[in-house]
Amino acid sequence: MESDSNFMAFISNKAIANRKRFAEQLKDASAVTDFDSIQFLQTIHSLLSQMNSPCLRLELLQYILGLDNRYSVAHVKRSVELAATCLNISSESGEVIDEKRMAQ
Repeated sequence: MESDSNFMAFISNKAIANRKRFAEQLKDASAVTDFDSIQFLQTIHSLLSQMNSPCLRLELLQYILGLDNRYSVAHVKRSVELAATCLNISSESGEVIDEKRMAQ
């Protein structure tokens, strides 16, 4: 049954449209971020949230993020959430350090 729906996705060009949309979103995400902000991770998280049967798109994200093929969509999503949390903590601690320096 699932193979029939996968086959129909290709016949109806749904898979190709999904890949084109994914490529555009990924290109836009990398163009507008400096990779020091959380914006890139938020975009990747949004892309992951939209994935149903990603196969090739998941493989590309695994490659970009340096993950092997054991990572499912859920695992990649959790990894991105962890990275965003760490980046947020890092930026907050940087602000605390700057405030301490300013106080001296």
